[in-house]
Amino acid sequence: MAVQTLERMPPQSLEAEVSLLGAMLLDNTVIDDVLQYVSKDSFYKTAHQELFQTIVELYDKNQAVDLVLLKAELERRGSLEKVGGLGYLMETLEVVPSIANAEYYANLIRDNAIKRDLIEAAVKIQKDVFENRGEVSALLDKAERRIFDIAEKKYADKTSHIEDLISAAFKRLENMNDRKGRLTGLGTGLYDLDDLTCGFQPSQLIVVAGRPSMGKSSLVLNIMQHVGVVEKLPVVLFSLEMDARQIAQNMLCSYARLNTHKVRKGGIPNEDWGKLSLAAEILSPAKMFIDDAPGLSIMALRAKARRMKAQHDIKLLAVDYLQLMDSPSAENRQQEISNISRGLKSLAMELDIPIIAVSQLNRSVEMREEKKPRMSDLRESGSIEQDADLVLLLHRDGYYNAEKNPKDADLIIAKQRNGPIGTVKLTFLNECMRFESAATLPEDGY
Repeated sequence: MAVQTLERMPPQSLEAEVSLLGAMLLDNTVIDDVLQYVSKDSFYKTAHQELFQTIVELYDKNQAVDLVLLKAELERRGSLEKVGGLGYLMETLEVVPSIANAEYYANLIRDNAIKRDLIEAAVKIQKDVFENRGEVSALLDKAERRIFDIAEKKYADKTSHIEDLISAAFKRLENMNDRKGRLTGLGTGLYDLDDLTCGFQPSQLIVVAGRPSMGKSSLVLNIMQHVGVVEKLPVVLFSLEMDARQIAQNMLCSYARLNTHKVRKGGIPNEDWGKLSLAAEILSPAKMFIDDAPGLSIMALRAKARRMKAQHDIKLLAVDYLQLMDSPSAENRQQEISNISRGLKSLAMELDIPIIAVSQLNRSVEMREEKKPRMSDLRESGSIEQDADLVLLLHRDGYYNAEKNPKDADLIIAKQRNGPIGTVKLTFLNECMRFESAATLPEDGY
């Protein structure tokens, strides 16, 4: 689309457009390659749009497209003169520097088209703001969606040949074998869980779900802490429920194994100050990042996560919790949650890291005699169940039944792609908000 604003010529390269069209005519085999990157609307000049579309349509009919056939087709459509006549077609063939550069021309044309789309979006955003159309939050959402639509344009080919995939898979299997039973993914510090999952794997969406007060946030924080401190890998937590200062305080108490309530009341004994100082000394160097911005949308999260990946090469991301994220364009709450869960799964695949999403289960769990959560409890929450690779349901019987041990906790693996399901027994230390594996550490460790 030809867009002019601020009295400047929009980004374009007529030379690249002419060169690409000429290359397509000289060698039809490049047509499939360039279609990965450009479409009719990618071209700036209207005549070039017409030529491109005609060439592609003839090619789709399994016809060998050359200058003679293209001229005849344009005459039949009555558009030969619109594109500049026979003379312009012949000039197009003469200016092709090299057919081998067709992909380069296509990329240049695509990039310029995206830049023009951005300019057009900016003009529309400016117009909306000056005309004061709606509340600021609505204007932000509309602007976000305009940019998001441009960002979502996918031209690159993601198809891989089976030979390349088999080779990569074989190398992964060799690496797994060399590890001799050790984890292939990120360890959680919960040994029975790691044994069943082999660790959290790249591109996985892991959902940790449960009713309020089960300790979901504490569990996820414990896992993040293990990856950041023990495995010394960069991690980021997006907290929509608790501010970063409170999280840091809870981490100190958890690591020092101190009663969080007593610490908040003040009057910390000298011996406990020593424990806190040691915890601070160990935690401070860790590459752990916390973002507590409220009302985070999936687009804002994606932008922040991409920056974190580029700047710090993060290996694990967590969101606490999913239902507090914002998706204003959704028609209803279920659609909103579905958009968010699909967005998180897509982000996990893009960044090639595991993403943990904390999810709140609805009140229906409380209405039945058996309080233990099950997979079906997620089915009313959009498409979380379908999008997740691993679903962990946290339950503590002692929360409902005073006769049960309050330290006993069940982490139910309700779903695991390519792996077993089952229940992991955990110990919950409520006073310091800490979960530990009920299993003993293997002799050789992890």
